[in-house]
Amino acid sequence: MDIVIQMRGIMKSYRAGIPGCMASVAVLRGVDLDVREGECTAVLGAPGSGKSTLLLCAAGLLRPDCGRIHWFGRRKPGPPPPGIAFAGEHSAHYGFLTVRESLSCYATLRDLPGGHARVDEAIERSALASVARCRVSLLAPGALRRLGIAQALLGAPRVLLLDEPLAGLDAGGSGEVRGIIGTMIARGITVLLSSRELASVVPLATRVLALAGGRVRGELPSGAFRAGVPAADRPLTGAGAVAEHVS
Repeated sequence: MDIVIQMRGIMKSYRAGIPGCMASVAVLRGVDLDVREGECTAVLGAPGSGKSTLLLCAAGLLRPDCGRIHWFGRRKPGPPPPGIAFAGEHSAHYGFLTVRESLSCYATLRDLPGGHARVDEAIERSALASVARCRVSLLAPGALRRLGIAQALLGAPRVLLLDEPLAGLDAGGSGEVRGIIGTMIARGITVLLSSRELASVVPLATRVLALAGGRVRGELPSGAFRAGVPAADRPLTGAGAVAEHVS
């Protein structure tokens, strides 16, 4: 099975504090990660564990301080090739536009081919047909999350990176988003997603990696987490909780 994203020794720090009293905070501390074609890889971790930073680096939207990232087997340095798309937990949209207008505007600004047909397909695949004429400012959280996914799908990606796609959603909204992700996986799109809770990704993930303290602490074998592991329905709250899942 081909590796579509390979990350080696990824390190990333941020400057935090106030002028005159700044400090460097290490978020990623030498992460190694392989994302395999056709799989759904979930990165599990508590808030602040570095999940979002890891996905932004994997998408080529954030440059690590050091380390190597290879996309689709390419060994030459440079930006990611076409085929990588990212959808954040909080996607930016113009609230006064309708769902269809928002997607059409994004496709135009990115000069994406396909025009109206591509927008129609993204709306259909993201289960947004019933709200296509609604203003973005009036969308429920679940529909807003699906709009972010639809926007990412406009580029017909081979690999989709989803940062906390289920966070903060009620059971209905979470079920809709989970169904959309499952359909994309069935269609052959490789997915890398992050989550705070193991239970939310169990129906989707082929692999679950535990991230804590800026490092991958281990991998949960699919047989173990699909059969159920201790405390699988509880959110992670720190490195100790991660260790409980990977022990």
